[in-house]
Amino acid sequence: MEQRKIRSVQDLEVLLKEVNFTSSNHIFRGQSKSGWKLLPSLLRNDFCEEHILNERSYFLPLIHYKTIPFLSTSDPLDYLSVFQHFGFRTRLLDWTNSHLIALYFACESNFDYDGVFITTNKIFYNNIDNEYLNRDYFNQSFDSINLTEFWKRLDIEDVFLFETKFKNPRMRNQDGCMMFFPFYPIDQNNLKYVSLEDYVRFKNTHFRKINNDTDENKTYVFLASLLVDCNYKKKILNELDFYYGINHDFIFSNNNYVKEVQTEFEKFLNTNKNEFEGYKRMYEDFKQSIR
Repeated sequence: MEQRKIRSVQDLEVLLKEVNFTSSNHIFRGQSKSGWKLLPSLLRNDFCEEHILNERSYFLPLIHYKTIPFLSTSDPLDYLSVFQHFGFRTRLLDWTNSHLIALYFACESNFDYDGVFITTNKIFYNNIDNEYLNRDYFNQSFDSINLTEFWKRLDIEDVFLFETKFKNPRMRNQDGCMMFFPFYPIDQNNLKYVSLEDYVRFKNTHFRKINNDTDENKTYVFLASLLVDCNYKKKILNELDFYYGINHDFIFSNNNYVKEVQTEFEKFLNTNKNEFEGYKRMYEDFKQSIR
């Protein structure tokens, strides 16, 4: 039997209504190719320590920058969320609280391929605690001394969900939240990073063992997806634009101010590339200091 596909905004609305999708805890994601795994951009290749170096190197130019647009905190998670929205490869995966925004991203490109609309529930994921926001060093500018404290903030061992305290215009329009992934391969023999599909499968296997395969009190991580018919992508985009005002300019907030900020981030990224080699030595010193 052929899988049911989304061919209009109404199709999605009907499908969500059929399964009584009323919980405010659901979050959504759209991908324009259904075969893509749920992995952040920085983790889409095989496991490599240089990925860690790349992320850490993003913070090195901040030693020379007094401020960064859209932010009045020095929490590294807030920095990474802004970097994510201005072209940096990070280990953050974007989600949205709006099913219509997710549907837009499922349709916005790759018109010869089916897209996919994905949903999960916030309650299954831990939130990164905010106690660090009270630490004095997150109200300070970066320097070579407190930089190691910022790196420690990013040393996590689980998939976490978080919503940034400070949202730039793009993030507000996209009604977004983020998932933060650890720098760990699936196992010692498989140098692929853990995707969300892997994470959910492992966690549900764990729950089955706890529940001893009974039908009572079962708790499983919910992750569901629906295909978006490639032949109807442009039609859906037209519907989203005409009836809801959801289009490229709205999603990416392409006003003059944001364009100027984009230029500043491009300069920042170039600075990052130029200082990467020096950063490697700095990071090696950091690793030695915590052993």
